[in-house]
Amino acid sequence: MLRSPLSLPRAGVLAVGTLLLLVPLGHQQPEVKTRARVGKVSVAANKLDNDIIHRALLSHQAQNDIHGYPQFTAPYEAVGKSTERHKKKAKGAWTKPAYLLAVVVNELEKPEDERLEWIYWFDADTIVLNPETRLEVFLPPRDNSDLDDMHMLIASNWDGINSGAFALRVHPWTVSMLSAILAYPIYKPERVETDRFRDQSAFHWLLEEDDSPFSDTPTRGKEHWTFVPMRWFNSLPFNNPFDKKDGAWLVGKEMEENGLFDNGTTDVYDDGHGGQVQPWKVMQGDMVVHFAGCGTGKTRDSWMGPWLERAAAALPQWANATTQKDLEIEVTDFWKKDAERVRALREGL
Repeated sequence: MLRSPLSLPRAGVLAVGTLLLLVPLGHQQPEVKTRARVGKVSVAANKLDNDIIHRALLSHQAQNDIHGYPQFTAPYEAVGKSTERHKKKAKGAWTKPAYLLAVVVNELEKPEDERLEWIYWFDADTIVLNPETRLEVFLPPRDNSDLDDMHMLIASNWDGINSGAFALRVHPWTVSMLSAILAYPIYKPERVETDRFRDQSAFHWLLEEDDSPFSDTPTRGKEHWTFVPMRWFNSLPFNNPFDKKDGAWLVGKEMEENGLFDNGTTDVYDDGHGGQVQPWKVMQGDMVVHFAGCGTGKTRDSWMGPWLERAAAALPQWANATTQKDLEIEVTDFWKKDAERVRALREGL
Protein backbone atom coordinates (compact mmCIF):
# COMPACT_ATOMS: atom_id res chain seq x y z
CA MET A 1 0.00 0.00 0.00
CA LEU A 2 0.91 3.63 -0.26
CA ARG A 3 3.36 4.36 2.52
CA SER A 4 4.28 8.04 2.46
CA PRO A 5 3.42 11.33 4.19
CA LEU A 6 0.77 11.75 1.50
CA SER A 7 -1.56 9.33 3.31
CA LEU A 8 -4.01 10.81 5.78
CA PRO A 9 -3.11 10.13 9.40
CA ARG A 10 -6.68 10.26 10.71
CA ALA A 11 -10.03 9.60 9.11
CA GLY A 12 -13.71 9.80 10.01
CA VAL A 13 -16.79 8.46 8.29
CA LEU A 14 -19.28 10.56 6.35
CA ALA A 15 -22.59 9.16 5.08
CA VAL A 16 -23.49 10.43 1.61
CA GLY A 17 -26.65 8.80 0.33
CA THR A 18 -26.02 5.08 0.79
CA LEU A 19 -22.24 5.43 0.68
CA LEU A 20 -19.77 5.57 3.53
CA LEU A 21 -16.82 7.74 2.64
CA LEU A 22 -13.49 8.18 4.37
CA VAL A 23 -13.16 11.80 5.43
CA PRO A 24 -9.79 13.34 6.28
CA LEU A 25 -10.04 14.91 9.72
CA GLY A 26 -6.42 15.94 9.89
CA HIS A 27 -3.35 16.12 7.73
CA GLN A 28 0.33 16.81 8.02
CA GLN A 29 1.36 20.23 6.80
CA PRO A 30 4.75 21.85 6.50
CA GLU A 31 5.31 24.73 8.89
CA VAL A 32 4.44 27.86 6.95
CA LYS A 33 3.98 31.45 7.96
CA THR A 34 0.45 31.77 6.58
CA ARG A 35 -2.54 29.44 6.48
CA ALA A 36 -2.80 27.36 3.30
CA ARG A 37 -5.39 28.67 0.88
CA VAL A 38 -5.12 25.74 -1.54
CA GLY A 39 -4.95 21.95 -1.13
CA LYS A 40 -4.38 19.03 -3.50
CA VAL A 41 -6.27 15.74 -3.86
CA SER A 42 -5.49 12.47 -5.64
CA VAL A 43 -6.22 8.72 -5.52
CA ALA A 44 -3.62 5.93 -5.54
CA ALA A 45 -5.80 2.84 -5.13
CA ASN A 46 -5.86 -0.54 -6.92
CA LYS A 47 -3.70 -0.45 -10.08
CA LEU A 48 -2.43 2.99 -9.08
CA ASP A 49 -0.70 1.52 -6.02
CA ASN A 50 2.73 0.98 -7.60
CA ASP A 51 6.23 2.42 -7.61
CA ILE A 52 5.84 4.65 -10.70
CA ILE A 53 2.70 6.29 -9.30
CA HIS A 54 4.30 6.73 -5.88
CA ARG A 55 7.22 8.52 -7.54
CA ALA A 56 4.78 10.75 -9.42
CA LEU A 57 3.05 11.63 -6.15
CA LEU A 58 6.41 12.52 -4.63
CA SER A 59 6.91 15.05 -7.44
CA HIS A 60 3.75 16.72 -6.13
CA GLN A 61 5.15 16.60 -2.61
CA ALA A 62 8.14 18.63 -3.78
CA GLN A 63 5.76 21.40 -4.84
CA ASN A 64 3.77 21.03 -1.63
CA ASP A 65 6.89 21.44 0.48
CA ILE A 66 7.84 24.67 -1.30
CA HIS A 67 4.42 26.31 -1.07
CA GLY A 68 2.83 24.68 1.98
CA TYR A 69 0.01 22.80 0.26
CA PRO A 70 -1.73 20.02 2.21
CA GLN A 71 -2.05 16.82 0.16
CA PHE A 72 -4.98 14.41 0.45
CA THR A 73 -4.37 11.03 -1.19
CA ALA A 74 -6.85 8.14 -1.04
CA PRO A 75 -4.99 4.80 -0.86
CA TYR A 76 -8.15 2.66 -0.85
CA GLU A 77 -11.21 2.14 -3.02
CA ALA A 78 -14.18 3.90 -1.40
CA VAL A 79 -17.16 3.22 -3.67
CA GLY A 80 -19.23 0.04 -3.62
CA LYS A 81 -21.01 -2.19 -6.11
CA SER A 82 -24.19 -0.09 -6.23
CA THR A 83 -22.25 2.49 -8.20
CA GLU A 84 -20.14 0.08 -10.27
CA ARG A 85 -22.91 -2.33 -11.22
CA HIS A 86 -22.65 -1.70 -14.95
CA LYS A 87 -20.84 -4.01 -17.36
CA LYS A 88 -17.81 -1.74 -17.60
CA LYS A 89 -16.67 -2.47 -14.07
CA ALA A 90 -13.86 0.12 -13.99
CA LYS A 91 -13.06 -0.97 -10.46
CA GLY A 92 -12.44 2.01 -8.20
CA ALA A 93 -13.11 4.64 -10.88
CA TRP A 94 -15.76 6.46 -8.84
CA THR A 95 -13.58 6.77 -5.75
CA LYS A 96 -12.32 9.98 -7.37
CA PRO A 97 -15.54 12.05 -7.06
CA ALA A 98 -16.38 10.33 -3.75
CA TYR A 99 -13.08 11.28 -2.15
CA LEU A 100 -13.20 14.80 -3.55
CA LEU A 101 -16.70 15.20 -2.14
CA ALA A 102 -15.51 13.99 1.25
CA VAL A 103 -12.62 16.46 1.32
CA VAL A 104 -14.78 19.43 0.27
CA VAL A 105 -17.56 18.64 2.76
CA ASN A 106 -15.00 18.26 5.53
CA GLU A 107 -13.56 21.70 4.72
CA LEU A 108 -17.02 23.29 4.69
CA GLU A 109 -17.67 21.92 8.19
CA LYS A 110 -14.74 23.94 9.54
CA PRO A 111 -15.02 27.58 10.64
CA GLU A 112 -14.65 29.77 7.55
CA ASP A 113 -11.33 31.24 8.64
CA GLU A 114 -9.84 27.72 8.95
CA ARG A 115 -10.98 26.32 5.60
CA LEU A 116 -9.07 25.78 2.43
CA GLU A 117 -10.52 28.00 -0.28
CA TRP A 118 -9.68 25.88 -3.33
CA ILE A 119 -8.93 22.22 -4.01
CA TYR A 120 -6.93 21.02 -7.01
CA TRP A 121 -7.52 17.51 -8.29
CA PHE A 122 -4.62 15.76 -10.04
CA ASP A 123 -4.87 12.25 -11.47
CA ALA A 124 -2.12 10.03 -10.08
CA ASP A 125 -0.55 9.80 -13.56
CA THR A 126 0.54 13.45 -13.39
CA ILE A 127 4.09 14.62 -12.70
CA VAL A 128 5.07 18.06 -11.41
CA LEU A 129 7.88 19.33 -13.63
CA ASN A 130 8.11 22.86 -12.28
CA PRO A 131 7.43 22.90 -8.53
CA GLU A 132 8.21 26.62 -8.39
CA THR A 133 4.79 27.36 -9.90
CA ARG A 134 2.20 28.41 -7.33
CA LEU A 135 -1.30 26.99 -7.74
CA GLU A 136 -2.74 30.31 -6.58
CA VAL A 137 -1.54 32.01 -9.76
CA PHE A 138 -4.31 30.34 -11.80
CA LEU A 139 -7.24 31.28 -9.57
CA PRO A 140 -9.76 34.00 -10.46
CA PRO A 141 -8.86 37.39 -8.94
CA ARG A 142 -10.67 38.28 -5.75
CA ASP A 143 -11.14 41.91 -6.78
CA ASN A 144 -13.37 41.17 -9.79
CA SER A 145 -16.99 40.74 -8.68
CA ASP A 146 -17.96 39.25 -12.05
CA LEU A 147 -15.96 36.16 -11.03
CA ASP A 148 -17.29 35.77 -7.49
CA ASP A 149 -19.40 32.77 -8.56
CA MET A 150 -16.61 31.04 -10.52
CA HIS A 151 -16.19 27.68 -8.80
CA MET A 152 -14.47 25.32 -11.25
CA LEU A 153 -11.51 25.57 -13.65
CA ILE A 154 -11.06 22.71 -16.12
CA ALA A 155 -9.38 22.19 -19.50
CA SER A 156 -10.43 20.52 -22.74
CA ASN A 157 -8.76 18.93 -25.76
CA TRP A 158 -9.81 17.04 -28.92
CA ASP A 159 -11.96 14.71 -26.76
CA GLY A 160 -13.72 17.57 -24.97
CA ILE A 161 -13.48 18.03 -21.21
CA ASN A 162 -10.39 16.48 -19.64
CA SER A 163 -10.94 15.70 -15.97
CA GLY A 164 -7.36 14.66 -15.23
CA ALA A 165 -6.65 17.94 -13.47
CA PHE A 166 -8.97 20.72 -12.37
CA ALA A 167 -9.58 23.23 -9.59
CA LEU A 168 -12.68 23.45 -7.38
CA ARG A 169 -13.70 26.18 -4.98
CA VAL A 170 -14.64 24.93 -1.51
CA HIS A 171 -18.29 25.92 -1.83
CA PRO A 172 -21.81 24.38 -1.66
CA TRP A 173 -21.98 24.51 -5.48
CA THR A 174 -19.04 22.11 -5.58
CA VAL A 175 -20.82 19.72 -3.20
CA SER A 176 -23.86 19.68 -5.50
CA MET A 177 -21.72 19.15 -8.58
CA LEU A 178 -19.67 16.29 -7.11
CA SER A 179 -22.82 14.66 -5.71
CA ALA A 180 -24.28 14.65 -9.22
CA ILE A 181 -21.07 13.20 -10.69
CA LEU A 182 -21.04 10.43 -8.09
CA ALA A 183 -24.71 9.62 -8.75
CA TYR A 184 -24.24 9.52 -12.54
CA PRO A 185 -23.53 5.76 -12.92
CA ILE A 186 -26.59 4.97 -10.78
CA TYR A 187 -29.08 7.28 -12.49
CA LYS A 188 -27.61 7.14 -16.01
CA PRO A 189 -26.59 3.45 -16.32
CA GLU A 190 -27.59 3.30 -19.98
CA ARG A 191 -25.13 6.08 -20.78
CA VAL A 192 -22.34 4.50 -18.76
CA GLU A 193 -22.54 1.38 -20.92
CA THR A 194 -21.64 3.39 -24.05
CA ASP A 195 -19.55 6.25 -22.61
CA ARG A 196 -15.94 6.39 -23.78
CA PHE A 197 -14.81 7.58 -20.38
CA ARG A 198 -15.92 7.29 -16.76
CA ASP A 199 -16.04 10.40 -14.56
CA GLN A 200 -14.91 12.46 -17.55
CA SER A 201 -18.10 11.56 -19.42
CA ALA A 202 -20.10 12.46 -16.31
CA PHE A 203 -18.45 15.89 -16.19
CA HIS A 204 -19.26 16.42 -19.86
CA TRP A 205 -22.92 15.53 -19.33
CA LEU A 206 -23.32 17.66 -16.23
CA LEU A 207 -21.56 20.78 -17.48
CA GLU A 208 -22.38 20.82 -21.18
CA GLU A 209 -25.47 18.82 -22.14
CA ASP A 210 -29.03 20.15 -22.35
CA ASP A 211 -30.61 17.48 -20.11
CA SER A 212 -28.22 18.19 -17.26
CA PRO A 213 -29.75 19.54 -14.03
CA PHE A 214 -27.09 22.25 -14.17
CA SER A 215 -28.48 23.51 -17.49
CA ASP A 216 -31.94 24.49 -16.23
CA THR A 217 -31.12 28.18 -15.70
CA PRO A 218 -31.04 30.94 -18.33
CA THR A 219 -27.23 31.03 -18.17
CA ARG A 220 -27.03 27.19 -18.10
CA GLY A 221 -24.74 27.55 -15.12
CA LYS A 222 -21.81 28.70 -17.24
CA GLU A 223 -20.95 31.52 -14.86
CA HIS A 224 -19.80 28.87 -12.38
CA TRP A 225 -17.09 27.17 -14.43
CA THR A 226 -14.76 27.86 -17.33
CA PHE A 227 -12.33 26.21 -19.71
CA VAL A 228 -8.74 27.19 -18.97
CA PRO A 229 -5.66 26.51 -21.16
CA MET A 230 -4.42 22.93 -20.80
CA ARG A 231 -0.85 24.04 -20.32
CA TRP A 232 -1.74 25.79 -17.07
CA PHE A 233 -1.94 22.51 -15.12
CA ASN A 234 -2.79 19.68 -17.54
CA SER A 235 -0.11 19.58 -20.28
CA LEU A 236 0.24 16.38 -22.29
CA PRO A 237 3.54 14.63 -23.17
CA PHE A 238 2.86 14.62 -26.90
CA ASN A 239 1.89 17.02 -29.66
CA ASN A 240 -0.67 14.85 -31.45
CA PRO A 241 -1.89 11.50 -30.09
CA PHE A 242 -2.57 10.11 -33.56
CA ASP A 243 -0.04 9.46 -36.30
CA LYS A 244 -1.56 10.98 -39.43
CA LYS A 245 0.41 8.57 -41.62
CA ASP A 246 -1.47 5.48 -40.45
CA GLY A 247 -3.92 6.72 -37.82
CA ALA A 248 -2.11 4.84 -35.05
CA TRP A 249 -2.64 5.85 -31.44
CA LEU A 250 0.91 6.91 -30.63
CA VAL A 251 0.65 6.51 -26.88
CA GLY A 252 -1.02 3.12 -26.92
CA LYS A 253 2.29 1.29 -27.03
CA GLU A 254 5.46 1.46 -25.00
CA MET A 255 7.48 4.61 -25.54
CA GLU A 256 11.01 4.30 -26.77
CA GLU A 257 13.32 7.19 -26.03
CA ASN A 258 13.20 8.63 -29.51
CA GLY A 259 11.27 11.54 -30.93
CA LEU A 260 8.29 10.70 -28.74
CA PHE A 261 10.19 11.78 -25.61
CA ASP A 262 9.24 15.40 -26.11
CA ASN A 263 11.89 18.04 -25.41
CA GLY A 264 9.41 20.75 -24.46
CA THR A 265 10.16 23.07 -27.38
CA THR A 266 8.56 23.87 -30.73
CA ASP A 267 10.44 20.91 -32.22
CA VAL A 268 7.75 18.23 -32.50
CA TYR A 269 7.64 14.56 -33.44
CA ASP A 270 7.03 14.08 -37.18
CA ASP A 271 3.49 12.75 -36.91
CA GLY A 272 2.41 13.90 -40.36
CA HIS A 273 0.38 16.85 -39.08
CA GLY A 274 2.70 19.50 -40.49
CA GLY A 275 4.58 20.42 -37.33
CA GLN A 276 1.97 22.73 -35.81
CA VAL A 277 2.40 22.95 -32.04
CA GLN A 278 -0.83 22.05 -30.27
CA PRO A 279 -2.08 24.06 -27.26
CA TRP A 280 -1.91 21.03 -24.95
CA LYS A 281 1.70 20.02 -25.70
CA VAL A 282 4.03 20.30 -22.72
CA MET A 283 6.64 23.04 -22.96
CA GLN A 284 9.67 23.78 -20.82
CA GLY A 285 8.61 25.62 -17.68
CA ASP A 286 5.10 24.10 -17.59
CA MET A 287 3.98 23.00 -14.15
CA VAL A 288 2.55 19.53 -14.81
CA VAL A 289 2.56 16.81 -17.46
CA HIS A 290 -0.40 14.38 -17.54
CA PHE A 291 -0.12 10.92 -19.10
CA ALA A 292 -3.71 10.73 -20.30
CA GLY A 293 -4.36 7.84 -22.66
CA CYS A 294 -1.04 6.12 -21.92
CA GLY A 295 -2.78 3.03 -20.62
CA THR A 296 -1.72 1.06 -17.58
CA GLY A 297 1.08 -1.24 -16.52
CA LYS A 298 4.22 -1.39 -18.65
CA THR A 299 2.89 0.94 -21.32
CA ARG A 300 2.16 3.75 -18.88
CA ASP A 301 5.38 3.11 -16.96
CA SER A 302 7.45 3.35 -20.16
CA TRP A 303 6.04 6.82 -20.75
CA MET A 304 6.22 8.08 -17.19
CA GLY A 305 9.66 6.69 -16.29
CA PRO A 306 11.79 9.05 -18.43
CA TRP A 307 9.69 12.03 -17.36
CA LEU A 308 10.11 11.11 -13.69
CA GLU A 309 13.87 11.08 -14.20
CA ARG A 310 13.63 14.47 -15.89
CA ALA A 311 11.57 15.88 -13.00
CA ALA A 312 14.01 14.48 -10.43
CA ALA A 313 16.94 16.11 -12.25
CA ALA A 314 15.34 19.56 -11.71
CA LEU A 315 16.95 20.89 -14.88
CA PRO A 316 16.84 24.71 -14.95
CA GLN A 317 15.07 24.86 -18.31
CA TRP A 318 12.21 22.83 -16.80
CA ALA A 319 12.10 23.69 -13.09
CA ASN A 320 12.51 27.41 -12.58
CA ALA A 321 10.75 30.52 -11.38
CA THR A 322 11.63 32.66 -14.41
CA THR A 323 8.47 31.65 -16.29
CA GLN A 324 6.20 32.94 -13.53
CA LYS A 325 6.03 36.57 -14.64
CA ASP A 326 4.91 35.63 -18.15
CA LEU A 327 2.42 33.19 -16.64
CA GLU A 328 0.98 35.87 -14.37
CA ILE A 329 0.48 38.18 -17.36
CA GLU A 330 -1.22 35.39 -19.32
CA VAL A 331 -3.52 34.50 -16.42
CA THR A 332 -4.45 38.14 -15.77
CA ASP A 333 -5.40 38.59 -19.43
CA PHE A 334 -7.40 35.35 -19.39
CA TRP A 335 -9.50 36.36 -16.39
CA LYS A 336 -10.14 39.81 -17.79
CA LYS A 337 -11.64 38.19 -20.91
CA ASP A 338 -13.52 35.55 -18.93
CA ALA A 339 -15.07 38.19 -16.69
CA GLU A 340 -16.38 39.84 -19.86
CA ARG A 341 -17.84 36.47 -20.92
CA VAL A 342 -19.64 36.07 -17.58
CA ARG A 343 -20.90 39.66 -17.67
CA ALA A 344 -22.30 39.11 -21.16
CA LEU A 345 -24.07 35.96 -19.95
CA ARG A 346 -25.85 37.88 -17.22
CA GLU A 347 -26.61 40.94 -19.33
CA GLY A 348 -28.21 38.68 -21.93
CA LEU A 349 -30.94 37.59 -19.51
